[in-house]
Amino acid sequence: KEWAEMYRDAWRIERAFFYNPHFDGLNIDAAQAEFAHYLPGLASRSELSFLFREMTGYLSVGHMFIYGGYHP
Repeated sequence: KEWAEMYRDAWRIERAFFYNPHFDGLNIDAAQAEFAHYLPGLASRSELSFLFREMTGYLSVGHMFIYGGYHP
């Protein structure tokens, strides 16, 4: 449940602060729905960070980084 909330927050933050209101042509709702299917299969916080890196990669921004989470 916490990871699902973090997932929703990540997309909410992108919607609020991304430099281009059209998200460089990305259908952000479709992207959010596509990556949400992976949430139930995540086994660790580092896997959630990996998912964040993959999903933000769809935004086609060269200098966007994801760090944090615990590492076993």
